[in-house]
Amino acid sequence: MTIYTVHVPPARDRRAGRDAFRAVFVKEGFCWPGLVVAFPWLVFRRMWIVLAFYIIAGAGIIALSRQEELILVAMAVGAFVPLLLGFEGNDLRRWQLGLRGYEMMAVVEAASRAEAEIRYFSGRPEPVAKEPPPVPLLRPQPIAPSRGVVGFFPASGGAS
Repeated sequence: MTIYTVHVPPARDRRAGRDAFRAVFVKEGFCWPGLVVAFPWLVFRRMWIVLAFYIIAGAGIIALSRQEELILVAMAVGAFVPLLLGFEGNDLRRWQLGLRGYEMMAVVEAASRAEAEIRYFSGRPEPVAKEPPPVPLLRPQPIAPSRGVVGFFPASGGAS
């Protein structure tokens, strides 16, 4: 079973009933797209800060590879960066969602993302209407004192 974290948009961006469609499910574990196709994956997920560091690391690798004595270092760093994105890609995605204001709402254990969505949405309560139903205005009726009844007794003199 895989663990998924559920992130919802910030409260200021939520619309009644629409926030469920914008929930993001992030898998816990190794990120294969981060290892294999890192650049397109970062662009697709709109992880701009991580993409900037990825480009800087790529430029550093190219600069290192131009010097013959540092070519082995460049190869090691070139192998390390995709592995780092593979191992930490989903955590970086959670971090990026947190920067955008997304809140982690739940942790779901499921075999697939579809099953995680089913488990998450089946356990959620129905949305509550924002406005409570109007309460009818009750006009207080003045209580007129009765001359014949004293206290809790229904008849005068205490006899019932």
